[in-house]
Amino acid sequence: MAPQTTTSTANEYRQELSWYKDSGTICTWSAVGGQSQSAYVRGGIRDDDTFGGHSNPGGSSSGSAVAVRAGLSPLALGTETEGSLVMPGNHAALYTMKPTIGIVSQQGIVPVSHVCDAAGPMTKSVLDLAHLMGIIVDPTKTSVPPNGFASVMTDTWADLRLPYEVTTKQMRDEFEDAYMKIKSLAKTFQRYVPLPNRDYLEFNEAYSLSTLWAGHFKEDFENYTAGLENSQVHTLEELVEFNRKHSEKELPPRYPKQDKLEKALATKLSTETLDPCNTPERCPDKRH
Repeated sequence: MAPQTTTSTANEYRQELSWYKDSGTICTWSAVGGQSQSAYVRGGIRDDDTFGGHSNPGGSSSGSAVAVRAGLSPLALGTETEGSLVMPGNHAALYTMKPTIGIVSQQGIVPVSHVCDAAGPMTKSVLDLAHLMGIIVDPTKTSVPPNGFASVMTDTWADLRLPYEVTTKQMRDEFEDAYMKIKSLAKTFQRYVPLPNRDYLEFNEAYSLSTLWAGHFKEDFENYTAGLENSQVHTLEELVEFNRKHSEKELPPRYPKQDKLEKALATKLSTETLDPCNTPERCPDKRH
């Protein structure tokens, strides 16, 4: 499916369809490679683990993360719609970031939603991260320092702003220690950056992002398949039917669903609903 790494081994063990197939699938399972495993966890992933649990390699770019941490590649590329770079990077103790949408080409990567997808680097050092970012970004879409991103690394926390939320006592105490360290080093420090709650993120009584992805997936997926030279599948309908015909491999007993794909097929939303900034009157700052 989506090429999410610089090594063939990691590419085989990436998450099928960027985790946009079965809502119950554990991270980084695919019909081609099976289940990938964390480089840090003995015994592999636990069947009873949670989506973000310790044994779970985490996120659809876990194949890339595991390949780098296991020493199969010095660096890799992943792709994120929501958390698919950050979570596996965290679980593999790597440096990663989700670039601003649109500054890195998504060509050749299975999409979920063009307004959320972004390919990004996964590395063992900040310096490697800066160098790889300099390679993959389109300089016509963003500002790149004349001597590359690495040239502006300052080794300082100055002007860093972070959100702060109450979690468990252990996490809160550890966050507090980190914030106090940052405050002692930063030139300016702002605490309690306001964030919207989940109520602001609902549409028709459902999580708005999942509705958005369902509305975008069919068109974005078929734009992707249109660029493939050899493929048995060209439409979302054909993909769903292909999975049904090859259910022994594509829909095994452990992961028998393709509910995300079926939801995308059933979702019919207008362009105006999917893109609230489709007119200058509604989003005057948008360039048409």
